[in-house]
Amino acid sequence: MHPELIHLGPVVLPTYGAALGVAFLLAVLLLKRRAPAYGIDPETAVDMGIWLILSGLLGAKLLLLVVEVPGYYLGSFRGLLELLQQLLLLPEQR
Repeated sequence: MHPELIHLGPVVLPTYGAALGVAFLLAVLLLKRRAPAYGIDPETAVDMGIWLILSGLLGAKLLLLVVEVPGYYLGSFRGLLELLQQLLLLPEQR
């Protein structure tokens, strides 16, 4: 699998990120379709799904900080820049 799906100047779309985005989109669409069968308003279900996805991504980044910061990221200025790139989803400097 190619690590970068699209590379246009400073904008890079990683393959994993694209696959994850498609998976999130399909999950929300499936949630909207199946919500009425459980007596839930589809729009409410979509809103809840989006909030759950965003909170899961934020929680993953916070866990990265808790686990990795003491040893690697704060050990050097380059490590701190890498952390900021990951948090802000900036492309890597080559």
